[in-house]
Amino acid sequence: MKRFWSALVVVVSMSGAVAHADGPRQEGAYAGVVAPGQMPAKELARAKRAGAGALTWVGFTATADGGAQLSVQSPAEFAPVQTVEGGRLIIDLGRLTRVARHAGRPLHTQHFDTAVHRVTVKRVRAQRKTKKQEGHPAGVRLIVEFKNPVDAKEAAVTSQAEADGMYYATFRFPAGTALPTNVNTQTLRTRDVE
Repeated sequence: MKRFWSALVVVVSMSGAVAHADGPRQEGAYAGVVAPGQMPAKELARAKRAGAGALTWVGFTATADGGAQLSVQSPAEFAPVQTVEGGRLIIDLGRLTRVARHAGRPLHTQHFDTAVHRVTVKRVRAQRKTKKQEGHPAGVRLIVEFKNPVDAKEAAVTSQAEADGMYYATFRFPAGTALPTNVNTQTLRTRDVE
């Protein structure tokens, strides 16, 4: 009986921690991501502790013209390289080799009215060059899947250091094309891309 009451006290005390600081949100309300350079001080300090070589934040924003904007943050400069493979855009984040715990979660963006279906963060191991495939160093990649594979093109990139001391890269995608009704919309699995 003591276990029951102690468990009940824990559940009741934790239920208050779930509420938002600014009160409950309305159904469908989405606050969006914070613009680069405007992160709250507490989160910024946590991101800086991750150190150079770490991807600390990934953000997605749907734009008013039907396009999309994908932003990434790191404490140190990095050089993104984009390649289109199999109807997806693969973004190699240059000198980044680690992913902060919360930054590795996939972004499911299929419910936004944009061409982007999903964004996945993937750590890759170094691979030697063989006769059959090219080699590559270890690093972090973003895999951008599109609703219509025809929309898989390199994004317009801007990258810069902001006043908060963090380095940001922003990828802008144009509005997508409509899918024909006779096309299977299932995308390939992200683990198939190495």
